[in-house]
Amino acid sequence: FVDGDSVGNSVSRIHDNTGGSSRSVEGQDSLDGNVHSGGRSKNGKHGGAKIRVVGYDVFTNKRYDDLFVSTSDVVVPVVTKSDLKLLSIDDNYCRLQLPDGTIREDIQLPNDAELATKIEELFNEGDDALDIWVTVLSAFGQEKIIGCNTTFAKEE
Repeated sequence: FVDGDSVGNSVSRIHDNTGGSSRSVEGQDSLDGNVHSGGRSKNGKHGGAKIRVVGYDVFTNKRYDDLFVSTSDVVVPVVTKSDLKLLSIDDNYCRLQLPDGTIREDIQLPNDAELATKIEELFNEGDDALDIWVTVLSAFGQEKIIGCNTTFAKEE
């Protein structure tokens, strides 16, 4: 329900999250995802109860609001977050190393100017004692760099 794609798993339940004002949506065999708000109505004279879910697109932060019959399946997006090692930057594309050693060169620097500048500055410092890691968010076939950090390089 994030961007209209029908990718993900059915909602097995929606329950109140006592840890805060948000509610939690749990999908079968997938990661749990938080939605901004939700609510349900009672059975009416002409039909079953309805469930209202409000969520935000993880890439654009656009708000989505939808209403479902309480007996229907609701699509839950599967969102993954990975930390990948930055090897180089070329024409705004990052050369990244996956944990299995595979190299990827198809993810651009983020549109967020502050984060892009931070990544470029860390890379341009050229400190061999530090490894630069970028956090990549993936969902619906899209990927976006959402953060970066450094660690001391391991000696080989």
